[in-house]
Amino acid sequence: MGSLIFFLAGVFALSMSIRLPLGTMDKPGPGIFPLILSGLLSIIGGLLLLFETGSGKMHWSRLIREKGTVWKIILLSAVFIAAFEWLGYLAASTLYLFFLFWGVCRFRAAAAVALTAIITVSSWYFFGTILGLQLPAGPWRL
Repeated sequence: MGSLIFFLAGVFALSMSIRLPLGTMDKPGPGIFPLILSGLLSIIGGLLLLFETGSGKMHWSRLIREKGTVWKIILLSAVFIAAFEWLGYLAASTLYLFFLFWGVCRFRAAAAVALTAIITVSSWYFFGTILGLQLPAGPWRL
């Protein structure tokens, strides 16, 4: 079932990304990255669908219990996406990474704080300063 969803999502994204300008080899356009990713997603989904062995009826309650960590990551990512513009890049990324490391991965608090600080600050510097992207500032203007 999951492989079919991957395949269909890949084909849909592929059909949408073809409409974006691809650019040239020297100067790639905004459509090249989504085209490559959706193509890979379609291929992987198709291969998984081709070699998938059906296991019968799906038991949702058992799936939720067994895949608790996956559901925590999905919920945490959804909250991050919803709060991204409102809180800004630094605050949203800091909270997301801390709760990912500490709450989901069970790192010690000191390690989670250190890793969160290193990744958040370095990604903010890379994307905001080196690449010059405008990252959402949220209520705090830096």
